[in-house]
Amino acid sequence: MIEARYKDISNLETKFTSIIENEISSRKESEGKLQRQLEDQFNSLRNDLLKESKVRAEGIDLINQTLESDLPKLNENIKNETNEREEMDRNILKKCNDELSKLNENLTVEKKSRDESETAIYDMLKDVVTKVKGEIDNEKRSRETTEETLVTLLEETCAKLNAAS
Repeated sequence: MIEARYKDISNLETKFTSIIENEISSRKESEGKLQRQLEDQFNSLRNDLLKESKVRAEGIDLINQTLESDLPKLNENIKNETNEREEMDRNILKKCNDELSKLNENLTVEKKSRDESETAIYDMLKDVVTKVKGEIDNEKRSRETTEETLVTLLEETCAKLNAAS
């Protein structure tokens, strides 16, 4: 009976050992599968990162090439536009100065014309005043003469009347 128990214990021990060994091997297989899956995922992610890095590097290279080729063109275009703008500014300034000169000349001509007109009007007024003064003087002399003639006639008439009375 003890032997039977030892045998049962021995069988149980063999079964447990077998189960433990099966579990160990099963665990090792699971760990191996898990490790292979992790390695596959790691390799896939690494490949994706390498591809993305390559794409980005190509994009950066393309941007650098574009900048290297287009930036000088843009700078040249900016210089050309600046030169054109400055030339237009000079032309506008020249036109403004020309117009101001013409306006100044016109103003000078108008001022001279106005001065001449004022002088002519002043001379005409002076002539008119002189003529009117002369006519007034003539009229005054004519009246004085007429008045003297009338006074003389009145005095003669009064004298004749006094002599007749």
